[in-house]
Amino acid sequence: MYQLLTELLTEFVQTDWAKQMCTYCNINPTAYGTIRGMFESVRLVDGKLVVKLNRSFEQRSDKLLDKLVKHLRGKLPVQRLAYMSGSPPTTRTYII
Repeated sequence: MYQLLTELLTEFVQTDWAKQMCTYCNINPTAYGTIRGMFESVRLVDGKLVVKLNRSFEQRSDKLLDKLVKHLRGKLPVQRLAYMSGSPPTTRTYII
């Protein structure tokens, strides 16, 4: 399951849309197309995908996570995505 998750996240961060998001959020060009460039952490916890975006992406988190959920839907045997944001600390849950 971890290999599938890594493949799906790699596909997502290498899309043209994700690269445009990196440009918009002023990310270092060497981080474009990498999982670490977009996500601070990604974990599977109790059958749920828990993600934390790098701080630069927090301002656009709604749009980014909506796209991510659509990308993962039907491809990953997980039904929920939990997004943990930095300040103030909050968690939002998305249905995959």
